[in-house]
Amino acid sequence: MFAHNVTLTLKPYSVPEFSRILQNRVIPLLQERNGFLDKITLISPERLEALVISFWDTRESVEAYDRIRYVEFLRALLSVVEGIPKVEMFQVTDSTLRKAAAKVA
Repeated sequence: MFAHNVTLTLKPYSVPEFSRILQNRVIPLLQERNGFLDKITLISPERLEALVISFWDTRESVEAYDRIRYVEFLRALLSVVEGIPKVEMFQVTDSTLRKAAAKVA
């Protein structure tokens, strides 16, 4: 499993709009992609910083998302983000994500 981490600087007073855009526009983009497993968003209102972590089944799934849909992700958030997001990819070595999903199913 792989994690695609995007760290963003938010514009002042944009946290509610940021959350709305994620729910209405970004999550559907992610769910369309093969290999997408889950997404977690962390926000630090004091620092106006957000971290969007998406989880993928393979490196190839993450790379395909980067090539095909990441630009749409950025366009969707253009009105609430300042500067250039920092993007990183990590291999997940330990997680309870799959166990939690299996319990729900």
